[in-house]
Amino acid sequence: MDGLPFDVAKPPKDMNERLDSAKATMISAGSIAAVNLGIFGGHVKTHGGAAATVVGAKASALKETI
Repeated sequence: MDGLPFDVAKPPKDMNERLDSAKATMISAGSIAAVNLGIFGGHVKTHGGAAATVVGAKASALKETI
């Protein structure tokens, strides 16, 4: 273990520091989630109409078969 870096974060010294760390983590995770939801929304907007057309056509074909 000699010569290897030890990069473990220090534990919080009090509850306020723990809360600040949790707050920063939640803000970061929220930003990442917002970006991913924006990307997902763009895909749905772009491909949703085509998917709805395919599902509608298959539903019509199924109704004719029944």
